[in-house]
Amino acid sequence: MQNQDTVQLSLFDFNFDEADESGGIENLFTEKDMSRFGKCRKGWFENDISRKGFSEKRIKMSPFGKDVNRKNSHLIESWMDDMIEKMYDLNLNVKQSSLESGNVNEWLYANIAKDRLDSRFVKKFMRTKFGSSTRVYNRNMAMFEKVLTKMEELTKKKSDEFERSDFLNTEYLTKVVKVLSATELIYYQSFLNSLKPFTKIRLNDYVEKIEKIKFNHPLVRVVERVLKKERNIKQESFNNNYYSPVQLFVNWAINSLVKFQGQSVNTFIFNMVTSEDLDDYRSYLIQQVKEEVLAEITAKRNLQYVRGFFQLLFRKKKIVKEVTTRLTNIEADEYFYRRLPSDKEIQELINIIGRYSSDPVGDKLALSLMILMGFRGCEVASLSWKDINFSTKSISIRDTKGMDAILPIPSKVYALLIEYKRSSDKKHIFCDDPRIFLEDLRLLFNTYQLIAGWDYGGGLHLFRHIFVTRLIMHCPPQIIKSLTRHISDDTVAKYVHLERKFVKNELTKLSYTGGRIDDF
Repeated sequence: MQNQDTVQLSLFDFNFDEADESGGIENLFTEKDMSRFGKCRKGWFENDISRKGFSEKRIKMSPFGKDVNRKNSHLIESWMDDMIEKMYDLNLNVKQSSLESGNVNEWLYANIAKDRLDSRFVKKFMRTKFGSSTRVYNRNMAMFEKVLTKMEELTKKKSDEFERSDFLNTEYLTKVVKVLSATELIYYQSFLNSLKPFTKIRLNDYVEKIEKIKFNHPLVRVVERVLKKERNIKQESFNNNYYSPVQLFVNWAINSLVKFQGQSVNTFIFNMVTSEDLDDYRSYLIQQVKEEVLAEITAKRNLQYVRGFFQLLFRKKKIVKEVTTRLTNIEADEYFYRRLPSDKEIQELINIIGRYSSDPVGDKLALSLMILMGFRGCEVASLSWKDINFSTKSISIRDTKGMDAILPIPSKVYALLIEYKRSSDKKHIFCDDPRIFLEDLRLLFNTYQLIAGWDYGGGLHLFRHIFVTRLIMHCPPQIIKSLTRHISDDTVAKYVHLERKFVKNELTKLSYTGGRIDDF
């Protein structure tokens, strides 16, 4: 990595107080730009890079004018590029000969499927699927792991002993289909067709018809409407933070408490819930933690959102009593330290994308948005070309809380955007359906990380942790909150994972009395 010293604010002749008087980063854009990229849109806030009382250190420079196109854009761009160079020593433009698109799946077969799926019939089938998408290939692997485990239980044989007749046995089929999802049934149907191509076996004939009831309680929809109106909460955020926790609570109450038995999830009477019931639910969540079914932080947040749900119902007079007053939180540490990959490991991941990806420019662009700009996976998936202002080199983004921000684009990201735009004709930058693409992106980058030998966990969000940690090593804290789009210092702190060596080196720069730095 290049020079590790913290960024020197004297790099630019810029005075943040003067910038505040001119309106901060907003004045970098024309009124037309601001209207297009967020100003006056619901949930918009001025995500200034400059703030009043920013720092005692000054970056002296004349205030920004209104026309970023002619004389101001290079100032922000130059600052961002300098910051990126200090944060990383990476080459995103490594030219490598891309192999066939099926090579990711070939790697998965040779290194994972071949050992885990120890049946000659399954292995033969998986070799025919090299040309499928990574998502489909991963789903097939997961499906066959379920099938082989169940088949070993039923036949009392090992997987490598299975014959064709074992897979086609109707008695076994009736029990195997019970462990598969609707999508997995489609994949398994394809496998059975390959075993007996001239006599079709219809798996649907062996599936017990059970009507699935979607959780769609009227009061849940009331809370959803209120939160969207008052907090501009996004659908995904509502589903994760309210819908799922409340659904878990309702299912628990119906299955565990006598007075709720006979009620359905959509006719559940929330007015019957007492503070004692919520205490019992708290105890249930703690037990789930002890049995390692739930993580502590998951149990804590689940209870928090259930509490918030009942508080909102009471505030809106949908229930008679306030039942959360005596409910105590579940203790859990909000922060845990993560090991993060080095520059060398990240560069190897970039090289692997170039070697294995069927769309190396697109995948490198997605990576650069996450690791150089801190984008979440869902934000990458939903990004549209209309969100990009190529003349000002800026991106308008709406985050998971429904808040809008305008961010400068680093040159490395901008170059990939220009290159990718030549071949993209999709509604969104990467796809036509962000929901499906997000799943593909997760599986694809999980595969790249497997190939690279990473064991850091964290999925796509690992890249945001890397971004914030690197940023805090080189950037003033007020700018960090703007670039990470976090309002709270506490939230920023959850993403910071500094190595002991770095902290020790920073301490040596301070005037310190009362002990030795070596004692740290």
